[in-house]
Amino acid sequence: MGASSWRYYTPHRPDPGVALQELRDRVFARKEFSMGFGGFARADGPDAPVPDVPTGPDLFREAAATMSGSEGRALRAALDGDFAGLTRREREAAEQMFAEFHDDDRPEFPPGHQPRSIDELLEMVAEDGTHSVLDILDVGRRRGLGVAAPLPATLMARYFPSGRPTKSRVEQYWMDVSEALDRWEACYLTVYLKGEPRWYAFIGCSGD
Repeated sequence: MGASSWRYYTPHRPDPGVALQELRDRVFARKEFSMGFGGFARADGPDAPVPDVPTGPDLFREAAATMSGSEGRALRAALDGDFAGLTRREREAAEQMFAEFHDDDRPEFPPGHQPRSIDELLEMVAEDGTHSVLDILDVGRRRGLGVAAPLPATLMARYFPSGRPTKSRVEQYWMDVSEALDRWEACYLTVYLKGEPRWYAFIGCSGD
């Protein structure tokens, strides 16, 4: 399905790690995350209804039947175990999904199961990710898998030369920033209102 680029704002705190965890708690509570194959549990705000999201390979058959192109062929092959006629890339994707579907070590959850914690959610979606900031576990000096780091000075100078970016400025350039990130990485920066630190913006790219 590909990764998703995203950005969030959260109140500024002296410790950006605390700000990140507060943000993750809110996103989880509002169910603003994907539970597999890009389907969001609640994609359009905290007041939207939360549909039951299917889990497990058998429950992907209906979706696979309606999918066209390479993604549909790879998913159907993964479900059926028949890789004949696939391109090399489709076969690689199908084999990876097939292995995940038949991984005896992967916990089984009943259809419609709603995760009770962020950790359980991450266990459920595994390599699919949540396509949200929930895929970012902590902050650090340097970006890495599941780690958010301060926005590099080169990007700060390019997009926010004043050194005190406003929310409108971040909205203008956050997609450009996300394109400079590797998958499953994030960066953060302080966002100002009337010259004072007001929020952190977390910008990232995650999910598969």
